[in-house]
Amino acid sequence: MKYLSRHQERELALQYLYSLDCKEKLKEGCSIEDIGVPLNLFNDLESEDMYHEDLIKGVCHNLIKIDSLINENAIGWNINRMARVDRNILRLAIFEIKYNPKVPQAVAINEAVELAKEYGSDKSTSFINGILGKI
Repeated sequence: MKYLSRHQERELALQYLYSLDCKEKLKEGCSIEDIGVPLNLFNDLESEDMYHEDLIKGVCHNLIKIDSLINENAIGWNINRMARVDRNILRLAIFEIKYNPKVPQAVAINEAVELAKEYGSDKSTSFINGILGKI
C-alpha cells in the first residue's frame, strides 16, 4: 500500500480549505463534512495518519486567530481581497507554525512556498514568503 507524503497531505488539506472557502463555509468551527463531497487528488494513495484532517480541523478551530495574524502581517492587504489559494496556503502554514510544534517553522514556510509555486500565481510565492517571514 502506498501512502501520501506530508506534502501531498498539505495539498489535500489545501483542496478542502479552498472548497470550503469557495462555498463560503470556511468559518471558525467548520468541518470536513461541510464540503458535502469527499475530495482526493490522490486516488491511488491512502493517508497513513490522516494528517490532512488534522490540518483542516486545526485551521477551522483557530480560523479567527489565524486570519487576524494574516491581516496584521499583510500590510496594505485585507484577507478578503487576497486570492483564495494564497489565503488558504497562508492559513495552513500559520496553523503549522503557531499550533503544531512538531513542524519546524522553516519547513512550514518552505511547504507553503512550494504549494504557492504549484497552485498560486506568479506573485504568490514572494507574497506568501513575505507574510510568513513576519510571523
